[in-house]
Formats: sequence, structure tokens, C-alpha cells
Amino acid sequence: MNQKTKERLGGLLNILVCGPILVWMWSNAATKHYFYPKLVGILTAFFIVGMFLLIFGGYRSERLENGEDISKLSGLKLLTPRWWMVLVISIIGAIINVILFYRAINS
Repeated sequence: MNQKTKERLGGLLNILVCGPILVWMWSNAATKHYFYPKLVGILTAFFIVGMFLLIFGGYRSERLENGEDISKLSGLKLLTPRWWMVLVISIIGAIINVILFYRAINS
């Protein structure tokens, strides 16, 4: 199994784990008027990253496909411009979802 397939399977796992928990949290917010803000934020960010992993594969395989040498790169230096945008989108998505949760329990 190549690297891109492993990354896509990891993305699918993120979606399959985070999605149902987020649905359950929305159900709790609607019926019992409580939720766990940190958990909602983290799960939302992982869900969004999982979607992008499933669609594009990961940043490591993207760099390798472009023929880049990644032996001297580590941590955040490995992120490509696309994956910096994914990081920003996932953080913004998490913040928006937490705000929507607060609005749902207060209405």
C-alpha cells in the first residue's frame, strides 16, 4: 500500500470517528442543551482535515510527488501551501462550529 492510500485511509478514519460523535453532540445540544466546547472544536478540525486527506492525500505525499527532497524538513516545514490553507480552514471551521453550538443551546 503506497503512502497516499494510507493517508486517504487515515482521512476516512477521521471522518468515520469524528462525524458520528459530532452528530451525537449536535443531538445533545438540541435536546439536552449542553455540549463540550473543546471536544466539538477538536473533532470539527479533525473532521475537516480528514475530508481533505480523503480528497487530496497528505502533505508528505504531495511533496514527494513534486519531486522535493523532504529529508531535511520536519514538523510544520513539511506543510505545503495547500496544507497551510487546510490548517486555517479547519481552525476557522472549528471556531464557527463551536459558535453555532453555543447559539443552538442558547436559543
